[in-house]
Amino acid sequence: MEPIKKAAKWTGIILGAFALLFLIYVEAFLLKSDETSFGDIVSVARINMGADYALLSSGSKSQTIMTKNYDKLRSFLSKNGCTKISQNGNFFYDYKTKDGKDFVVYTKTEVPGGIYTTFTIEGVTMDEIARK
Repeated sequence: MEPIKKAAKWTGIILGAFALLFLIYVEAFLLKSDETSFGDIVSVARINMGADYALLSSGSKSQTIMTKNYDKLRSFLSKNGCTKISQNGNFFYDYKTKDGKDFVVYTKTEVPGGIYTTFTIEGVTMDEIARK
């Protein structure tokens, strides 16, 4: 029984070390970026557990959000009746809501490894997009 306890202990230590390294990796990007902060680790956890997006900051017609990647955001927008009008490179996307309002999506930060991506949406709010 003693070797099994030792193996379980070392497995826990190794997994804990990897989890700690992952948190340090994510926090480094959160702190380095202008639109995120240390406390946004909760948003990272939410989107990696399946949330469509997490709201980071909001203005009158501008919001900064976090999603898993652009494909996740595109799927959310499409599901809510938005249509992509044009694309300028990999960073600027022009969209139209189902009500006909034009808005722009700017890619802000993309973390390698698909951990999270932040976007600024100008012209509408996420509540306006998700309104049924």
